[in-house]
Amino acid sequence: MWTPSELDNIVFKGTEIHIRALEQFQNPPVFLSADEVILTIEYDAVTFQVSCILDPYQGNTVISFFNEVARFFEIYSYGVLTSNVISVAKIKKNETEFWVVDSHTRAETGNLVTDGVATAFKCANLENLITQLIYLTNIVHGSLFSLVPITVQVVSENQVNLLNSFFDENVSSSNNESLHKNPRMSLLKKNG
Repeated sequence: MWTPSELDNIVFKGTEIHIRALEQFQNPPVFLSADEVILTIEYDAVTFQVSCILDPYQGNTVISFFNEVARFFEIYSYGVLTSNVISVAKIKKNETEFWVVDSHTRAETGNLVTDGVATAFKCANLENLITQLIYLTNIVHGSLFSLVPITVQVVSENQVNLLNSFFDENVSSSNNESLHKNPRMSLLKKNG
């Protein structure tokens, strides 16, 4: 099981990667596109190679969003959803286990706030996942969105697969009070 401290370290590592990516530019952009992030990541003595497919699934209606997410998960398991200047990770472990990981600070209600916590939570089915993604990114009719497929490979000699350990059933449950009290990472209630 990952501890709140380990989850904090992951959020801090993401911030470090974001800062390093911005340093590549003479005039850094406000937002990075998927191919502008650092694509080799070292974490806990493991090196990951991350790649993205720059032919995103996209649209601008709630109906097209539902269809594109369903079509996306027919082929891919990992991706980043961007809409209304917010990006969140979405993961499919199997047909009854989908995850959302959002580094933006949110209140317990899920609203964006300045003093909230990052979130990671499980959805039991595709419909619940889509409902949560619409809420988190505020997708409404006319909102442009993009779903970018992401692949992650472990490339170091140490073949520990941290991704699988995170999505293991024993990672955390919504009853784990230490996560709820942690100022940086919270596991919201399981949905579905």
